[in-house]
Amino acid sequence: NPAYFLLAKTKVFDQRLIMSGGLRYDKYQVEMKEGQGGKESDHNLSPRVGMAYLIMDNLKLRANYGEAFKMPSAKQLAGDFPGWFGNYVGNPNLDPEKSNTYEGGMDFFYDSFDSSLTFFHTDFKDKIQTASTPGGDTTWENVGKAEMEGIEGVFSYDLGTRFSWGCRVKPYVSFVYLTKYKDKETDEDLEYTSDVNMSYGIAVSDLYGFSADLNFAYTGKQYITDFQYGTYQTIEQDSFTVANFTICREIVNFNKYGGLTIKGEIRNLFEEDYEYVQGYPMPGRSFFVGLRYDY
Repeated sequence: NPAYFLLAKTKVFDQRLIMSGGLRYDKYQVEMKEGQGGKESDHNLSPRVGMAYLIMDNLKLRANYGEAFKMPSAKQLAGDFPGWFGNYVGNPNLDPEKSNTYEGGMDFFYDSFDSSLTFFHTDFKDKIQTASTPGGDTTWENVGKAEMEGIEGVFSYDLGTRFSWGCRVKPYVSFVYLTKYKDKETDEDLEYTSDVNMSYGIAVSDLYGFSADLNFAYTGKQYITDFQYGTYQTIEQDSFTVANFTICREIVNFNKYGGLTIKGEIRNLFEEDYEYVQGYPMPGRSFFVGLRYDY
């Protein structure tokens, strides 16, 4: 699946105004060698333009427009495999998902504080989402036209730098809040789409190869189709928060030949009972240890 990029950028007004434009060409081919079999190919040219203006040394305004293209996966086109509550069947008639996004926002940074706030509006054509067949199987379909609109924010503050602790101690939070997520064909809210997603926590690191991160990931409520009990009605799935803890330490440094790092991770630290897909509960607390070589 080759892709080609072309990007142009210029700075004017004492380099405070940055203007950019670009093109991306994608050529896709997906193939399912098992199950129903099948092959699908397509290509697309996606433009993008944007500008950013540095009002002050620590305040930047920006605006962008871009188009995107997403080819259906081989599983979505030609899958044929069992699930907990019925079979998954591909849809060979799926069209690629296309979208146009307008966004505007600001970045503010001062001392050890970094922040970014973005308003976005995305129009989808042929958005792909799950659906049920008359026989009770799960498949995928294009929903025609849909739109999403919302606010995205990222905030962090490095306490370690601010108070000269000799290490980074950075509380952080990022979120996406959707004010609109509509199927334009039915004027109903899109299924399997949360109105709020948030990630927050604290990250610690020093100059000697140590780092740790305690992260909480919140997934807001969403409307789903009830496949589990065979009613196929739209129901509300509860929100949940999952905590993960990661710790790393560089144990060997080979200078110009890289270094060896040991990593430990606890996923679902507080054993949250949750599932992204109805009927598929996610694992409880899990422990992982590994080695990583960076060169």
